[in-house]
Amino acid sequence: MYFLIAALKDEVTELVVSEKNHLILSGVGKLKTIVTLSDLFYQQSQPMSCLINLGTVGSERIPAGQLVEVTRSFQRDTTFFSEPISLPKLTQLPAVACGSADRVWPCEAQDPWDVVDMELYALAFFCREKEIPLVSIKYVTDQNDVSVYKEWKKQLPMASQMLSHFWNTQKEAILEKILSNTRS
Repeated sequence: MYFLIAALKDEVTELVVSEKNHLILSGVGKLKTIVTLSDLFYQQSQPMSCLINLGTVGSERIPAGQLVEVTRSFQRDTTFFSEPISLPKLTQLPAVACGSADRVWPCEAQDPWDVVDMELYALAFFCREKEIPLVSIKYVTDQNDVSVYKEWKKQLPMASQMLSHFWNTQKEAILEKILSNTRS
């Protein structure tokens, strides 16, 4: 059984009804995400076949309004280096690296990530440990600067519309690719 996971309802409003049996809202941040995902994992009677993360990101490198697919996930708020986690590339969207942290702060030019969020690394770590395929599709809402909250809030309706439309039109192809990758 597949599941969609987003931090907030506002990121995927159009999917709340159509995907109600498959949609999980984790809340913001890595800790809420890992607890929500753990609860889901251990309460399921059927194995989780895959997880699709739909959400929003900030970026100083990619203009707002674009959909991207994350293929590498970094934890960016630790003192010690954490190995990035690779995700499969399953769509025609631009591939990016994502740095996750529980707070917003500016990126440095030498940082290896293109976009930033607050949940993906927890999802990627959990899925890697439990051998669950993970796909992450993100909408760039802001430039990760002083106006981050204002811009993010302003872009949420478009993010929800674009993420929902993308999922509704690409769902079958993505699920088929995940299944064929797990059979190989």
